[in-house]
Amino acid sequence: MTSFKQLRLDGTTVKDLKFMNEKERYELAKKFVTSKIFGSRAKYLKWSEVTKQTAQFDDGYLAQHLVSLVTGEPGTEMHGKGSDLATGNEIKSGKRIDQKGGMEDSHILIRFGDKEKFDSFLDCPKCYITFFDFDLLFRPRFEIWRIEPKSQEVKSYFYFYWQDHIAGRHDDWGRRELNLRIYPDRSRIKFHKNFLRLKPRLIFLARDYRGDGTGKIEVFDPKEGKAPDIELIQGPVGKALQPLKMEHYMAKTKKGRVEQIKEFFKEMAVEHYYEMQYWNILTKQPLNTGFDNLSQHLVSLAVEVPGIGSNARGMDLLDGSEIKSANELGGIDRPRWNLGSKWNQMIEWPHLYLVRWDLSEIGKLRARVCEPSLEEFHELVATYRKDHPHSPNMQLHPVWGRKERERHLNIARNEGGRLDLKLILKVEETAAGDVSVVLD
Repeated sequence: MTSFKQLRLDGTTVKDLKFMNEKERYELAKKFVTSKIFGSRAKYLKWSEVTKQTAQFDDGYLAQHLVSLVTGEPGTEMHGKGSDLATGNEIKSGKRIDQKGGMEDSHILIRFGDKEKFDSFLDCPKCYITFFDFDLLFRPRFEIWRIEPKSQEVKSYFYFYWQDHIAGRHDDWGRRELNLRIYPDRSRIKFHKNFLRLKPRLIFLARDYRGDGTGKIEVFDPKEGKAPDIELIQGPVGKALQPLKMEHYMAKTKKGRVEQIKEFFKEMAVEHYYEMQYWNILTKQPLNTGFDNLSQHLVSLAVEVPGIGSNARGMDLLDGSEIKSANELGGIDRPRWNLGSKWNQMIEWPHLYLVRWDLSEIGKLRARVCEPSLEEFHELVATYRKDHPHSPNMQLHPVWGRKERERHLNIARNEGGRLDLKLILKVEETAAGDVSVVLD
């Protein structure tokens, strides 16, 4: 690798992001927002019709890639650890799109933790705020705003908020946060007054006029940015966008479900994985993004039980079962399934499906869906709860890291014991580029 170019997996090279001019970054941002933001939404909507799982996806981490392309600031590949950008600047994301029942999800969550982290946030030169929602005509749009935490306006707002809402609290430090709104709840015809106090500048705006994954960039101004203008945000007047008419159903036979799993895995997982390798090389942002959301769809296809269209709200499956996902595709943390601490709910789950994303023995993408015996799981929960009564999050870890062969076993464990998992589905890319499915 030279200082100007980086080697891609296919042997070709790409120009280093920090040496690209604004025009080159514009073309890459256009490609990314149409394929990975608007395009991903169109694909998720299709499969949501089949599985009845949520059409929402991991647009927050995808937003980090887009911010890097727009600003020319590479990431740190830390996936939630440390700064989002190598410059020390931060990225915060929010969305209000494709929620079940139109639930509000319009808040930009800024976690402070202790006073040291609060001061550290206000010491970063720039904070980029991304937001994915609909305009008044139901056309998907993606915005990137820039605020400057070091400026007097921003410092004053956050210091007053700290004194009024956080400084006197004695609860969990991890919950000391600010929910920033760009727009008031249930309104998209004006900006929230507190957002305007931060003197934001709009540096990027793209809109999908047809709702099919195509898109158009309307603002690309990473240097100066534009002042808040609600007419610009709402876009040109036209007809309201109608939902795409799709008729997709879950297959009724095992053979049919196997074919659907193959199609889903190739379109939504394999293609996404290789595309993100390219963007990861360019932006230095996390590679292992988006797979947790895919897990719910994959389990529905495997066990023939639909979801309820919810994202982190209520049940994962219509029968009340729970789905957890662990990802071993490039993160810096040890892979784990996070089960939380709602002990009474855990023992009521009719099934616990554990999805594990990793690479097979030949280095190809693989996903496994397993489940423990409920009797053994309940015993493990009881033991763990007895030894860790105040734990905010019980974790299960796949066998990983000791010996290479152990990484391919279907075992989970924690301080409460060990679970031998029953394999329900194994789906993986073959050496020839096809998809292999083993469905119990």
